[in-house]
Parts: sequence; C-alpha cells; structure tokens
Amino acid sequence: SEWLDNPIVDNDLLELKGIKVNNKKEETFLNCLETDNFITLLKSSTEDIAPPERVLVCAPSNVAIDEIVRKIISIGLFNYDGQKYAPNFVRIGPNYHPSIEEYSLDYLVTQKLQSNDGKEIEKLKQEILMNCKIICSTLSMAGSNILLNLNQKFDTVIIDEAG
Repeated sequence: SEWLDNPIVDNDLLELKGIKVNNKKEETFLNCLETDNFITLLKSSTEDIAPPERVLVCAPSNVAIDEIVRKIISIGLFNYDGQKYAPNFVRIGPNYHPSIEEYSLDYLVTQKLQSNDGKEIEKLKQEILMNCKIICSTLSMAGSNILLNLNQKFDTVIIDEAG
C-alpha cells in the first residue's frame, strides 16, 4: 500500500509519547509485517540508532494480544537485514488462548517450578521477564505490578489499534 511505501512519522509526536530518537530530528519509518497493520519495528533511516533492546507490545483485549502472539509464532520477526530471528518473548496476563499457552508467563513459571530450584514464584516471574526481549500484554496488564516492579524500562512500546 502507499502508506507502507511512504509512511510519515512525526518525531515530535514520538517524543511526546515518550519515544526518544537519539535526541535528533531524524527521518523515521515504521516497518510493518506484510499482513494486517501490525507494527513490528520502529527504525531510523540512519544507521546510528540501535535496534530496540526491550519491547512492550500491547493490545486492548486478550483476543487481540493473543492474535499478535500467534502472528509472532507463525510468521516470525525479521531483523533490519530481513533475516528471520526468534527473540525470547512472553505473553503476560490471564485468559490467554490455549494455543499460545507455552508462551504464557504462567506456563513458563510452572515449567521452572518443576525443576525444583527453590526460587519463589515472584522471583521466577521477574527472572523470566528480565530474559525476554519482547513482552506481550493487554493494555490493562501493562500497568500491573508485575511490570511496574520489573525495574527495567522499555525502549519501545507498540500499541495495537491505538486511535
């Protein structure tokens, strides 16, 4: 589509939303998956901006965030060179679809508890979240204590269907 070929992103708006672009005015564009309008990366046209280290992906409902997780699983993610890669990611919050259970925080914690290493559940959750590059969440879970207590900031936040 024309939007994908010639996207326009206002750096002042990005900075207003808390996304800094190396304190410079630079042309930016959104790199989108070829299906639907799911935004996967925020990338600069200049090479001096590093890819995001920590990404929070949010959607307004459980169904919407589960669909994003399913797309990450089935289509995958691509780096700046167009190569497919699989960063660690997790879906936090209740009421996830059974098809994505193995990517849920609850499932991952249960798996680690079975290894019987003696850690508390909250410490295991924090450890899992710290090791994930991408955290997928509903908007309401994005403001929950589990993320607030993480003590690590996200350098990129993607909100699906933001109006």
